[in-house]
Parts: sequence; C-alpha cells; structure tokens
Amino acid sequence: MFNSIIYTVYSSFLAGQVLQPKDMAQFLIKSSSRSFSKKIQEKGRFIFRLFIATCLCFVIFVGMLVNIETLKDDFKKEKVKNLLDGCYHVYIDVGTNVGIQIRKLFEPEKYPEANVHQVFDMTFGNITERLQQTIDGGSMICAIGFEPNSHHTKQLSKIESTYQQCGWRVIIFTEAAASDKNGIGKFYTDESYANMEWGGGVLPPNINNIAQEKQKNNTVPKFKEVTLIRLSEFLSDVVGTRKIPTPTNSSISPQVVMKMDIEGSEVDVIPDMLFTGGFQYVNTLMVEWHERLERLEERKKAQNQLQSIVKTLSEYSDTMKGSGAKFNFKEMDIDDETYYTSDFDFPSCIPTY
Repeated sequence: MFNSIIYTVYSSFLAGQVLQPKDMAQFLIKSSSRSFSKKIQEKGRFIFRLFIATCLCFVIFVGMLVNIETLKDDFKKEKVKNLLDGCYHVYIDVGTNVGIQIRKLFEPEKYPEANVHQVFDMTFGNITERLQQTIDGGSMICAIGFEPNSHHTKQLSKIESTYQQCGWRVIIFTEAAASDKNGIGKFYTDESYANMEWGGGVLPPNINNIAQEKQKNNTVPKFKEVTLIRLSEFLSDVVGTRKIPTPTNSSISPQVVMKMDIEGSEVDVIPDMLFTGGFQYVNTLMVEWHERLERLEERKKAQNQLQSIVKTLSEYSDTMKGSGAKFNFKEMDIDDETYYTSDFDFPSCIPTY
C-alpha cells in the first residue's frame, strides 16, 4: 500500500497536477479497502485449504482405525483358530514315549497282539471307518501326543510328518509335558535306556524315587528344557471347542479317548482337570497309576484317593447312562505296553499336499 501512495504522488507530480488533500484521503480509503479485501480473500483461501486438509486428515485417520480394527479381527480369528477343527474323534496320548500307541491307532496290522485295539475299535470304529474322511473333508480320527523326553524328538517328528503325508491328522508336542500349569520344567530320566526311558518324567528325585538328578550316561545327548502345558486348559480351549465335522456314516457319537502314563504327575494333573472343568471333555480314560514311585506319604495317599474318585465317576456315569446323563465317562483298566521297543518301518504314502 505504501508503494502505491508513492507511485500516485509521483505520477501526479510528473503530470503537473497537485494532489489535493481530499483526493489523497479518497485514495487512501480506496487503497485501504482494496488491501483489506485482499487480506480477507487470502485468509478465506487459507481457511478453506485448512478445512480441506483437516477433512483429508480425518478421512485418513478413520481409514487407519478401520484397518487397525480389521487387523485386530483377523488376528483374533487367527488366534482362536483351533488345531483340532475338523476332527470327529480325538485320541490324546499323554506321555507318548516313542509314539507306539499312536502307531497302533493308525497301523493296527503291525501290532496284532496289542490289547488297546479293543478300546480303539469300540470307541472310534474299525480301522477302515476311522481312516475315512468326513462329508465336509474332515477327519474321523485325530491324534495328539505329549512327550517331554528330548531323546525321542527325532522319532516322534518322523511319525508326525510321515502320518501327515498319509493324510492322517497327528500332532505331537515334543519336549513338552502335560501339567497342572503352563511354564518351563525339567526332564528327569530313569537311566533305563534299554526301555526307552519309560520311567522318565518331570517330577524331581525328592518326589519321584526313580528320577535322576543328574544324567549319569554321558554318551547320550543332554536333555533340553521342557514346556509345561496345562492339560485341563488344552482340553477346555482346544478339544472342547473344536468344530466337529459331519461323518459319512457313523453310529458312534464324537469320542475323546485319553491314555495317561506320566510317572506320578497324574496326581497333580487329574485333580486340576476335575476342579477346572477339563475332565468333562474326556469320554474314556486309560491311566497308569504310580503310587509305587511316590516318596511322600501324602502323595501315596492321594494316589489311592484319586483312583477311587475316577473309578466312582466311571461307575456313576454307567449307572446314569439310561437316565439322560449329561456326561459320558468311562475309565478302562488297560495298560498296553506291548511292542514298546518295536521299530517297524513307516508307511509309504504319496504326500497329500
């Protein structure tokens, strides 16, 4: 504006005109008006641009929130994806050692004298029936194994991968022990290598009378840390919530059979299953009790009490089965140790993937 005033006065001077005060005042008013109007326009454009930018930021922010929520939903869906979805029957081998019981389930012809076949055939159907696919592409039988001994990891991994190639649903948690809590533990051997260390477990020597504090045999690999998996939680969160497929032709309702051989830890694990609800998802239980391994008198007593409780629950279920009983549970006194050192060839299957 100041430059405009100088220019106007100078132009009038060159033209020989005298700029009157009245003219000067009018000029100043007009100039001020133009300047003020220009500023208003500039401020208006600035406010408009700011408004547009704010709207764009808001749209971007809302889009980000939507994407975040979508990612959260996807994560939740992935997190709750059940590894046993599509499994009609489930066999749980708690303390699977080298996996012989799982092999008996899928390859019974190799173990003709095994007395566990009567359980498998009665609860899951014969081998032809249990190896069928369901109508919706699921499996009639799936097997889960738990084994803390790291010396058996290679063999168990081989069973799992070979059976999966055959289209058989088998998942074995190696270097992992069923427990009454989640966490990290230690494996204690019994040094009975000729018997596949079948007495090894996660109870220390001050509790279990065959557990070795230190590994005496230095010719075998050192044991690795053990992952403790709360079995009751696994039953409630995985087994009990699985999506059960539609069978092709089965008169047998979905069954969960558990074999438990965990060298004394049953006195900790089974009560946790009873008190926290996981036990309700087990239809048949085959358990080897280990009172003989207990050092502490209270644990010996607890072994006997627990055996009585489980037996009574089995008897109760049998008594009430004709009266619309809600729970179907049976304890079977079968401890099948046959073929425990066998090493039969694995089946040859064309990969299904």
